[in-house]
Amino acid sequence: MPRFSPTATALTLLCAPASHALAPPPSIEITVDHRELADPDRLSALQSQIRNAARRVCREYVIGDLLRTYTLHDCIEATTAQAMNQLEALRAAN
Repeated sequence: MPRFSPTATALTLLCAPASHALAPPPSIEITVDHRELADPDRLSALQSQIRNAARRVCREYVIGDLLRTYTLHDCIEATTAQAMNQLEALRAAN
């Protein structure tokens, strides 16, 4: 079972659909204070931060893609879901 710092840990948003990338996909790390996991308002703000980070990392990932609109949407959805799963795992561990 993973061990977490008593005060904070980090979520890593790794651009999920990395099938056509030649280089490693971009990523963003978000520091999570464990107190955010119990407070509904702080958790909502953290989820919003995750969605914004997913948009940023995916924009960087699909910049040269000819089907950018579709790829960007899929990337944001998959990356957000991946990060929310990480967040739920953190919440379950607390």
